[in-house]
Amino acid sequence: MAVCLFLSGGWVEAQAQAKKSQSLPQVPITYPGDTDETIRRRAQWIEEAKKEGNTVIWWGVIQPGEVKREVAEFNKVYPSIKIDYWRGEGELIATKLDTDFNAHRQSADMAYGGEPVNFPRWRKRGFLGSLPILSLK
Repeated sequence: MAVCLFLSGGWVEAQAQAKKSQSLPQVPITYPGDTDETIRRRAQWIEEAKKEGNTVIWWGVIQPGEVKREVAEFNKVYPSIKIDYWRGEGELIATKLDTDFNAHRQSADMAYGGEPVNFPRWRKRGFLGSLPILSLK
């Protein structure tokens, strides 16, 4: 569907935006504030998860009952992706992450914990990826 705007080249911009939106990959959910880039990145993460066996390795400090609720909500949107959760204390997570970073490997896809005192050092060394703030609600 085309939107025709007659002010200051608006029609051309509307057509370009409509064409750009059509070329975006399909993702199971979008969020307020999504950009074309975040949608493309989400589609890439889903494809990479498929290649890795549809399992996300998550290390964290969250209690198992809460994780179970979070995973249930996540699986409503991404039913084919399994979450493998390991719980530990913050400093133990930091030690495991440091061990991985120093060995140039990545055992976990996601970590919640690891003691904030480590974050600046990890960021400086390029170990932390950026992730948009997402809400499943």
